[in-house]
Amino acid sequence: MGRGFLAIFEMMKTDMDILVNHKLAHALLGSHAVFNYLTAIQNQITFDQKRDALNSLSAFAKFQRKLISLPDSEQWSVKEEVLLINEYFAIEKLRFGTQIDFALINQVTSRQMPSLVCVPFVELLLAAAMKSDSKPVFFEITFVEEGSVLRCYISVNKVLKPIDKQERNTEQKKRFELIKEKLLMTNTALNEIINRKQTQYTLIFTH
Repeated sequence: MGRGFLAIFEMMKTDMDILVNHKLAHALLGSHAVFNYLTAIQNQITFDQKRDALNSLSAFAKFQRKLISLPDSEQWSVKEEVLLINEYFAIEKLRFGTQIDFALINQVTSRQMPSLVCVPFVELLLAAAMKSDSKPVFFEITFVEEGSVLRCYISVNKVLKPIDKQERNTEQKKRFELIKEKLLMTNTALNEIINRKQTQYTLIFTH
């Protein structure tokens, strides 16, 4: 009886997690940023930058294809997460050019993690960082495994407001609520450290 109830609970939890994934993917693909990507590609075509336009379309297609296929996956590998983050920044650099840059460090060889956590979180952080001042934004994202614990360190070279007090438009507020729901459902802890030079966030995943 107890085992049967536990199995049903786990199935319901998985279904709810996948539902949140679908909402997050839909929110990202339906965001105003997507129209900005397409406008940037249109500008490249207009100014006869064919090679750049083709590369941009390829990067956007990879990101969109991955995002569409991802929601039904409750878990996936850290390696796949790193690839998605790379594809995300590729299209963001299309919008912002030299105003943003990033470094990805993966010290994890084989590990599963909840899908669709990092990219939506980084997307909101980037929006906050771009609003803070006119200096270029630099992200450093590091994955480290410590026993049964997986940590994702996300550092931004900006002094940002506490995560709950950052200014957001209606669209971004909805995504933030979905991210909080995702963190709660996957038992992912979030730590935040703000100092005089940068803001560091740590996503902590446990088995």
